[in-house]
Amino acid sequence: MKNFGGEKIKDLPLVNGMAVLLSPQAEMALVKQAVILRIDNDDVVFALKGKPQPPPQPAEEMAWGVNRIDADHVWAETWDQTTLPVTKTDANTGQGIRVAIIDSGIDLDHPDLYVTGGYNAINSRKSYNDDYRHGTHVAGIVAALDSEIGVIGTAPKVELYAVKVLNSRGVGFASDIIDGLQWSIDHGMQVANMSIGSSGSSQSYHDAIIAAYNAGITIVAAAGNNGETDGSIVWPARWPETIAVSATCSNTKSPDTCKEGKAIVMDANGEDGLAYFSSYASSVNEPNDDSSVASINLLAGPGEEINSTWNDGYYHEGSGTSMATPHVTGAVALVLRAKGCTSENRLASGCTPNEIISFLKTNGINEDLGLTGTDVYFGYGLIDAEKAVNSAIQ
Repeated sequence: MKNFGGEKIKDLPLVNGMAVLLSPQAEMALVKQAVILRIDNDDVVFALKGKPQPPPQPAEEMAWGVNRIDADHVWAETWDQTTLPVTKTDANTGQGIRVAIIDSGIDLDHPDLYVTGGYNAINSRKSYNDDYRHGTHVAGIVAALDSEIGVIGTAPKVELYAVKVLNSRGVGFASDIIDGLQWSIDHGMQVANMSIGSSGSSQSYHDAIIAAYNAGITIVAAAGNNGETDGSIVWPARWPETIAVSATCSNTKSPDTCKEGKAIVMDANGEDGLAYFSSYASSVNEPNDDSSVASINLLAGPGEEINSTWNDGYYHEGSGTSMATPHVTGAVALVLRAKGCTSENRLASGCTPNEIISFLKTNGINEDLGLTGTDVYFGYGLIDAEKAVNSAIQ
């Protein structure tokens, strides 16, 4: 590489490549070499956060999103089964399921989070502690502890892992995500939450997503916060190996901003709408259109004014598809637990990402919001953890 004036940053064995710094002249010379298959741009990736306002630290509460998808019903129930996946006394809180938060890290000292381990893909010699706060907020929606303080996550006893791919400004590169996915594969992750997005879609990035999918990792990704644009779902959520998540709002919780959304529908609990910021699929179903609802595994989750963990022991209300995504991630963990899926058997029948995605689209939907059937705003509908888990154990 030095002969071409390039500087190697890191090896990327997952895609049989490496991340390098190259001048345009060096790139032109290098791409002509027979051993080089292609040179991809190292796409810039961002945290898909909204613009939250910090509340005072609360006593323990049930965040409205966790309640809306009936995750709390799953923890409280027991089932009359004496063999795996559950026992008579086994309240399902996602225990034992390995979940990677691929983000800015997680606050390792937060009293309402227990981080089992992690990896800093930006610099493997440094901590995976969160220096941007986004990953900590996401992690709490998945797995804040059932304690006497703060909030409770969707699946409060999962094994939580921090995979740091975003820096202190909430920015990262596809090469770091590829590295983080490699670590996730090597360490037996079963679910990966990716509340991040990019307008770039390099083949190397997609190859890494495919590799993780084939290794048994169910990837749940934020649709994006470009709600003013039709067909604006970002990558990796746009790829078929992921579950894409758009964000809903509650007219009870946020009556003013919820009415700004693209779609308002009435249900038994009031009104659910597409949050005004949420990206959604294309309304034009053209052949080979990867932004159409026919091409994207789109589900919806609560994403506006979600209270969750924040750095330095605080809590914070945040909005964005980043907040909707971990509700679905937590539901996936509860389903994997109910099915008896473990890190060791994540490619067993019923546990593979393809099967989990298909299962949720059929059995994990609370209500068919919007138009009958799939639609561009809510996809297959609003995730329902209780319905999904009950279907998984029948």
